[in-house]
Amino acid sequence: MVSDKADDYSFGLKVSKQIDSKKMVALNFFSSKTATDSMSLIKREFSMSSFEFDYKTNGVRLFGELGYGNYQSSKVAISGGEAIILNLATTKKQTIIPLQIQYSRISAEAVNVNASFKNTSVIDLVETTVIEEGAAATVMTSFGGPITNLGYLANNRQGFSLNTEFEIGDFSISGGLGFYSELERVNSSFSYNHTSTGLILSRISYFSTGYGPYGHLNSYYRGVYENVSVTDSSMIDSTGAPLFDKFYCSSDLHLKYKTKVFERDLYVFSLTNYNTAQNFYSATPVLSSKALIRQLNHSLDICYSINKRVSLVLKSSYERVLANKSTQLDDYDPFPIDATGQDLGVKNYEPSYKPRNQTGVVNGFGFDIKLNDGAFLFLRHSQFSFKDKNFAETNIKGSETTLEIKINL
Repeated sequence: MVSDKADDYSFGLKVSKQIDSKKMVALNFFSSKTATDSMSLIKREFSMSSFEFDYKTNGVRLFGELGYGNYQSSKVAISGGEAIILNLATTKKQTIIPLQIQYSRISAEAVNVNASFKNTSVIDLVETTVIEEGAAATVMTSFGGPITNLGYLANNRQGFSLNTEFEIGDFSISGGLGFYSELERVNSSFSYNHTSTGLILSRISYFSTGYGPYGHLNSYYRGVYENVSVTDSSMIDSTGAPLFDKFYCSSDLHLKYKTKVFERDLYVFSLTNYNTAQNFYSATPVLSSKALIRQLNHSLDICYSINKRVSLVLKSSYERVLANKSTQLDDYDPFPIDATGQDLGVKNYEPSYKPRNQTGVVNGFGFDIKLNDGAFLFLRHSQFSFKDKNFAETNIKGSETTLEIKINL
């Protein structure tokens, strides 16, 4: 790819061999080189090489990738490191219920912003820039140590996860647990996505950083995230660098149910994830305020087939984010009284000196309509609210109606 402002090249290659029905190997390579000045004299580049394999025997499957990645720029000398993902999957014949165990280790030097894992270590690719609506988006969104849902990996991190999926009658159940630790101390901040309310919040200001009453919100394509700094003086030095190690826990529980009501199909989906970040090891998500950040998301979707062409869809989502007192506190009025004596925010605002305490709710309904073969119309209406009990100026609510047409050729 060549951009309209500066050279931007990417190249990828995969060579694979299916040895037989039970064995596969592949070599993968990806390289990116981007000019960071108008003369194309200063460049930022990274590459990733990996060996991929898939082996099955007696109902047990072993698959994964072993790789090496590097990064360099005008600010960072070239350095590289390992990227390892190993998976072991069983069937119910071996373990009563199917299991998949994963080990991952992606070093801080292994960078690929086009991969399925997040870059958290290279400052060149995560620095924040304020972007006005309508302007070009950044190459990469900015974040601290990301608190991710199960199955979403990040570099500068290693850990294990355990997943399962099975059926009981008309119920399909899947879930898992994961725990991870950072390899190097890079910064003293965390980040998290607004899973339940992110789509609606992102429409307030497209591809922008630092918006909202406190400048907490950062939007990307169909989503919003927040950065949270650790401010406890016992956990950071005088420059703000971390004196602690970061640990993460993730958990998922997905329930699916299918039945018939009045001879029509009814589907119910319940999706729950609970993720935490803390400065100590834990094999399971932490329930107490000892965790630096706790995040719960739950979504309930119901789909009822009215007839062959029309389905009714109901949706309810709930999000809860709690940070502890070692993180950023509400300590100032974001809308102080101006020179004319007007108070544009909460009148007589008094800082709470407490950390984030957020609740997001989305309730809605809609219809999926099949217009013709390959042509569909989707109508959605939602009522939403997003507020922070301790950062009182964060109190957003409203409604949204969308009409979408999709045509598959």
